[in-house]
Amino acid sequence: MRRRNAKYGHIFNLCSTLAHMVHPFGPLHFYAATKHAVSALTDGLRQELTEVNTRIRVTSISPGLVKSNIFKTCLGPDIHETVYKKPSLDPSDVASAIEYALSSPTHVQVNEIVIKPMESLA
Repeated sequence: MRRRNAKYGHIFNLCSTLAHMVHPFGPLHFYAATKHAVSALTDGLRQELTEVNTRIRVTSISPGLVKSNIFKTCLGPDIHETVYKKPSLDPSDVASAIEYALSSPTHVQVNEIVIKPMESLA
């Protein structure tokens, strides 16, 4: 964007609610660490773009569990079925969060949106 001298723009980084906590399930500790890193990189990018006086906004979207085939593909159908017994979001919920940030006035910076199902504890 900067190379093309864009005056306005919006960058979204997809994060996770695990960027804000460490899950008690051991194997997710490293996943949470990567999402903490994405959050920090997003903040750094936002600061850098502000320092050089661009109007490029940077937003982190941190959804909870979202319905997808990731668990089925990576861990098999049994894990997939177990995971999705828990409340989860639809991909359209994440899209709505992005639309919200995009529809904000150009002078408004939406730093972060955290979304999760109403029934979710984590």
